[in-house]
Amino acid sequence: MREWLEELSEEGYQAFLKWHFLTCERLDQQGYSSYLLYICKKNRY
Repeated sequence: MREWLEELSEEGYQAFLKWHFLTCERLDQQGYSSYLLYICKKNRY
């Protein structure tokens, strides 16, 4: 992840920090890793 962070623009880095601190402060988010599983359903029209 270090390489990814080093390649971010200053604006991108600040957005990441904002997200990071917001999720760290939420009790319902504590204990999660940086890996998430998204389960999606494709809508058929």
